Amino acid sequence: MRRIKLVLAVAVATAATLGFLGVASAKDNATTGTTAPDNTVATESTPQASSNDLVLEEIKPPNGATDVAKDTSVKATFNKNLDASTVRNNFSLKDTDTDKTVNASITVDGDVAKLNPNQNLKSGDHYKAKLSGGLRSKSGDKLKSVNGSGADFDSSTRKATWTFTVES
Repeated sequence: MRRIKLVLAVAVATAATLGFLGVASAKDNATTGTTAPDNTVATESTPQASSNDLVLEEIKPPNGATDVAKDTSVKATFNKNLDASTVRNNFSLKDTDTDKTVNASITVDGDVAKLNPNQNLKSGDHYKAKLSGGLRSKSGDKLKSVNGSGADFDSSTRKATWTFTVES
C-alpha cells in the first residue's frame, strides 16, 4: 500500500512540475500564450486545421519559381472537393509588371482548380496568383490554411497568394 501511495505521489509531483515548466498538454488549443484548465501553457504558434477545414495542399508553379514556361497553367490542389461556382470568381492571375489581370479559363476537377491563360504569358514578366476568401469546398468550408504548400496566406481575409517569373 505504501508503494502505491509513493508512485501516485511521484506521478502527481511530475505532472505539477511539467505544468509549472509550461509543457503543453493535449488540452491545449494551439493558440500562443493561452492556458489550459490544468495550468499548462500552449506552445503552438499557429492554429491547426481540422479534418473539416478546406486546406490548400499544393500549388504550381511553386511560390518564387523562376524560368516558368510561357505556356504554363496555374494549379491549386486542396484536401477536399471544391464548389466550382465559387472557384471561378475567386481564382485569378495578375501580371505584376503591367498590373493587368490575365484572361484565362478556370476548370475544377474535384479537389484541383486550374487556371489556363488564354494566351502565353509574357517573357520575363512577374505574375501573382490569388485565391480569394470566397472560395469554398463542396461542403461549404472556407479556406483555413495553406498547409506547407508554399503559398502566402492571410488568415483574416482567407486569401492565398504566390508569385513566379516567366522564362526570358
